[in-house]
Amino acid sequence: MNIKGEKLTFLKDLLKDVVDASRILPKAQIPIEETNIPTENTTGITLIRPGGRTCYPAFWIRDFTMSLESGFITTDELKGMLLLTAKCQRGAEPWHLDTGAVVPPFAIPDHILLNGEPVFFPGTYSSGPDQGGEKWGYQPPFDDNYYFIEMALIIICR
Repeated sequence: MNIKGEKLTFLKDLLKDVVDASRILPKAQIPIEETNIPTENTTGITLIRPGGRTCYPAFWIRDFTMSLESGFITTDELKGMLLLTAKCQRGAEPWHLDTGAVVPPFAIPDHILLNGEPVFFPGTYSSGPDQGGEKWGYQPPFDDNYYFIEMALIIICR
């Protein structure tokens, strides 16, 4: 094999290993230092988080969607995370948080904890009314709505 082919094989193998390390199987426990964050995947589905190993104890919609083109995420995994994301979407009423921040109607979460609770603001693992505000912004990122649509389109096209 030529050097170019060897490099591509190496990169493909590396990508597969990273995706494999990023999976959190149902009922799997991940070791993390912060004790107030759920450490067991109780969602009933395999979650894929950024970074693999013990970092990032949640499923990020944006990072997951960007990883779909790798070819190493199954349709069943995608379907499970799409349905979990849909379940965590806000309803028709805005959510006014204690911090002064507002989660608008039909917002898609920024990330979802291992217990299935949605977090709408980056930088926190709190799924309660103390997220957002001066530290994390007064409106959640809106790009996750588009990533949610992209996840659905990928399912349709598979």
